Amino acid sequence: MAAENDEEPKDNRQLHLEEEDCLIKMERAETEMRSAQAALQHEIYVARMIRRTIDRFNNEQEARLVNAWKAEDLERAAPGYTLSAPNPISK
Repeated sequence: MAAENDEEPKDNRQLHLEEEDCLIKMERAETEMRSAQAALQHEIYVARMIRRTIDRFNNEQEARLVNAWKAEDLERAAPGYTLSAPNPISK
């Protein structure tokens, strides 16, 4: 008889409480997931901004090197003439 009592189905109130507990846990998990997704999206945004900053810096450095190289060539070809000076030929 004792074995039969252990196997009896739980009453409706207990099942309802367990269902509510599961729903609360599921809502918490969904909230944590949304929070993690938002944090990940922010990290992706920051990484992209860092990448753009690095690319911009590299492009500026490359432009400076190219301008320095052009200025050196120009100085060799036409001493005293600079890139910032007006072009006497265009007048």
